[in-house]
Amino acid sequence: MQASHEAAKDCSPRRKSWVEREIMSVQTLSARVFLARYVEAFNECSPKVTEDQDCAWKNWTAFMTGKQGKVSGFWDKDKAVLPQTAEKLKLKWQLEYLHLDLVLFPSGDPWGNLVVVEHENEIRGFQNEIEKLMSVLAPLKVGITYDGGNAEKHSELMEWIHRFFRTRHPLILEAPQTEYLFLLGAVNKGVRPWPTWKYLTFTCGDGPEGSTFRDIGCGT
Repeated sequence: MQASHEAAKDCSPRRKSWVEREIMSVQTLSARVFLARYVEAFNECSPKVTEDQDCAWKNWTAFMTGKQGKVSGFWDKDKAVLPQTAEKLKLKWQLEYLHLDLVLFPSGDPWGNLVVVEHENEIRGFQNEIEKLMSVLAPLKVGITYDGGNAEKHSELMEWIHRFFRTRHPLILEAPQTEYLFLLGAVNKGVRPWPTWKYLTFTCGDGPEGSTFRDIGCGT
């Protein structure tokens, strides 16, 4: 009787430890899903009238991030791209949390850095944003900048990504499944300045080697 009782006990499913339960409960979000919702939000928030597009361009930081002020400009937060991306993902968002431009959280108290976003209008200043992204922990890290109509900047941007991945990310012991997503707004010189988008994504385990910017195909 005792032996059969012990056998039955051995065959029963092992209860997960609290550590395993906590790990399983952690919410993650893939770069692919974020990108899809971002494209939707950008297209929906983009003004359709040229005069309104010019206004958005003059207040671009506010249009993209929801920040308001003399430097960022002013734009309705309900029509700002990244806050609307968060809404589509059913996530909370906060500006300048831990001095990051935008952080997305699951519902509840803000913690855990589910997605961190750094946005920079001028590509020449984007090195600092790449370094920042590669110095914090989050399951998904997103960097957004623009080429200023200079396609030669694409290769320079790739060089920065490779360099900081080599020199910064090893110091913070990232999980191999951590994803990076870089969005590059390509602006054509000589035409109305409204970007079309390219993207680059890779996991921490794979690294950026062999990755290239690809066309998204969104933009008005």
